[in-house]
Amino acid sequence: MTPPTEKNKFVRVPESQAKNISGLYRRNNRFYFQTRVGYAASPVKIPLAAETIREAGKEIIQAKAKLLEGWRYQDAKWIEAGGVTTEASSGRSTEAKDNGSARLTDYSFDEVFSKWQEIKQSRVRESSRKCSEDDLEAWKGAFLKEGITSIRKVTRKDISEILDTWEASKGKNKISFYRMKKRLATLRRVFRWLKVQEVVSDIPWTEDDASEWLRGKIEEKQFRPLLSKEQVRAIIKAAREDKGENGHPSFGEVLGDIIETMTHTGLRRMETFTLTWRQVDFEKKQVVVEKEEKQQRGIQRAIPFLGGNNEAEKFFVGLGEKAKKTGQYAPDNFVFRGRNKEEGGESHVKNLTGLLIRVAERVGLKNFAFDKNRAEKELRQSPHLGFHDFRRFFITKCLNSGVEANIIATWVGHKDGGRLVRETYTKYDQSVGREMAKLVKY
Repeated sequence: MTPPTEKNKFVRVPESQAKNISGLYRRNNRFYFQTRVGYAASPVKIPLAAETIREAGKEIIQAKAKLLEGWRYQDAKWIEAGGVTTEASSGRSTEAKDNGSARLTDYSFDEVFSKWQEIKQSRVRESSRKCSEDDLEAWKGAFLKEGITSIRKVTRKDISEILDTWEASKGKNKISFYRMKKRLATLRRVFRWLKVQEVVSDIPWTEDDASEWLRGKIEEKQFRPLLSKEQVRAIIKAAREDKGENGHPSFGEVLGDIIETMTHTGLRRMETFTLTWRQVDFEKKQVVVEKEEKQQRGIQRAIPFLGGNNEAEKFFVGLGEKAKKTGQYAPDNFVFRGRNKEEGGESHVKNLTGLLIRVAERVGLKNFAFDKNRAEKELRQSPHLGFHDFRRFFITKCLNSGVEANIIATWVGHKDGGRLVRETYTKYDQSVGREMAKLVKY
């Protein structure tokens, strides 16, 4: 008999090499087998009659065999796959409760995939669930086309061949590498669940296999054009001239100010929307981005007022004067009209993207970044002009003016020392590169 354990506490049982035996627990000198096979919500601990570890191991093998045959341990008794208890002491047949977590006995793709969706995907967003459903439908169709009817018959070779077929697809049926990776990840989650349920002994492929199959197979990034100085000016002018729609007042003036702020500072969209007058430091001639608690530790991100003719400083001074005239100038007030605490709602922030798209259409920039060469619609970036395009305009303007990439990275909040700036923005304007080449002296 094994030594007594702490009262009423389940303890993992180690082997002689001090390694825990999978699924074997002990409480109050009794052994228990813990398993998830056939149980969706949580594992169940089945009491064993064994008095030694060796006997417990043999009894676990018998219990696993029963579970694989569809038996269930419920209400302190074993229940056959048909739902009838075999315990003579019960005095009558007892139907098993159908709690939606019955043991898998049908290994068809329809049954396995639907059960996995029911158990594992019940709490995910509808969009994610729909995406998983589409992925599994694709796998089911591919497996059936290969003559595979059971999930237990899927092999590494089958998956490799299906991925090769998808890779060779063309035209409207073209499947992107992005989608192939998503499909493979979804199928892996299903097999991980099946392994826990002991339906399969292992996942048919390894992470190394997945890397080998899809290594380097990434679509070329979408080319997104850069705004010119003239286009930015036209957008700001059109925004400030906007009269609103359907009788609602326009936030065009706010949009114009936001765009101009982003072109002077390179702030992100929400950094701009939530900018307060406390962050605009006229004394030091800079805009401070980091929160106050970080500033107290000496950490801050500050963008100096740029421009050889003090263009940024003049712009912010003008905004401040306008705010003072309307009584909105205070350290904790937001810089832009409609975002102040006293005014209540902030619904206009949600609508500014739509307003920006309408303004862009008026200046001839509808579908500004549309790329017809993308393989799948879901891989395309938004064809519309977005707020991030003005941040990109700021970075490009600084690069073309000769500012070092690591300094620009500090201003815009990148932590890579300028690598992203160099790799992303230097390739767009080759004419600037040619002009810079003329400055080199030997």
